Amino acid sequence: MASELTVQTIKGPTSGGNANKILVPSGHTLDTSAGTLNYVPSAGQIVQHVTTDVSSPSTTVVASTSYTDITGATLNITPKYQNSVMLIMFDVFVFLAAGKVGYMIITDGSNNSIGGHYAPWVQTSMVDYHIQGHQHHSFNSTSQQTIKLRAKGNDTTNQSWAGGRQLTLTALEIKQ
Repeated sequence: MASELTVQTIKGPTSGGNANKILVPSGHTLDTSAGTLNYVPSAGQIVQHVTTDVSSPSTTVVASTSYTDITGATLNITPKYQNSVMLIMFDVFVFLAAGKVGYMIITDGSNNSIGGHYAPWVQTSMVDYHIQGHQHHSFNSTSQQTIKLRAKGNDTTNQSWAGGRQLTLTALEIKQ
């Protein structure tokens, strides 16, 4: 027998061991498939996590003083709340030739800087290491957003970014 109950508010008891809780008995489920259950997280909660985690990324050879996309270091995220803050984190390997400087920035899909300017120090000999960092940014939108890592050199000598090593780019949406 199916029945329907229409109510405006359901409240749990205000005292006792289950104060302010609505319980669904063990073995039963609350089926919201016919509609939408709207849960609104409180400020400071992580709403979503998007990551690109490439264990063997292609090498991006940078032989330019203009910023170039690092292969595999792009992700798309659609903010659920307009005023959310994104915590963007990255971990990328780089190889610099002796005496060279490499630069990296985090950009949006139109290559506008959204923060961070990471410059490895000048090397007296060749070096192979990784750079980690993070940046907070608010897109002030609920439209899909693209986040990219881009690199350039101080001259046109080849520099290798993300070559064959772990590359991670992550965005966490935090409700405000």
